Parts: sequence; C-alpha cells; structure tokens
Amino acid sequence: ADGTVSVLTGSVVVSYVSNGTVITKEVPAGYQFNPATGQVTELSNPLLKQLGILARDFNKYFMKTSTTYTFDHTVYNVSPTRNQNDQGQNNNNQGGNNQGGNNQ
Repeated sequence: ADGTVSVLTGSVVVSYVSNGTVITKEVPAGYQFNPATGQVTELSNPLLKQLGILARDFNKYFMKTSTTYTFDHTVYNVSPTRNQNDQGQNNNNQGGNNQGGNNQ
C-alpha cells in the first residue's frame, strides 16, 4: 500500500503534513490522490471499472443499516450567581484580596 486514495463516488478530503505545513486536497469521484507526488489525477477507465467491481462485491457482504438521531432541544435556565466572596461561588473562603470576602 502506498497511500493512494481513489474515489469511485462522492468525494474525499485528504489532509497531510509536508515540511511542517498542513495541506488539504479534495479528491472528487473518478480521481485519485497520490501522496508521493501530492497530485490529484483522473482515474483510468480500467481502474474505474475495477473499483466498480470491488464496490459491488463488497456491497454483498456489508449489511446496510440506517441510523436515526433524536435531538434533545430542552432549554435549561441557570440562575445567575452573585459575587459574595470575590469568587461568586460556594462561600469557600478562597476568593479575592480578602481571601474569603470576610473582613475581620
């Protein structure tokens, strides 16, 4: 394996680091990305045909499932806090210049 990314349908975004710089390439359907050259090139017809055969064969073995997501849009109101001890929480004697907010 040489890292080449070939795309039959859809598109793929590839990001890699070269000389400390992040490079991003989009590889559309019918093209391939070669990491050795950094080039996106068109797939040959024989390779497209071979990828189509592989995709069809793999499709036989993988069960197609759908995923449904439900979203909870509940809004939780949070009451504001007051700055009682220079920290605004729990009166834990850890806040501000007076180290607890109690002048003694």
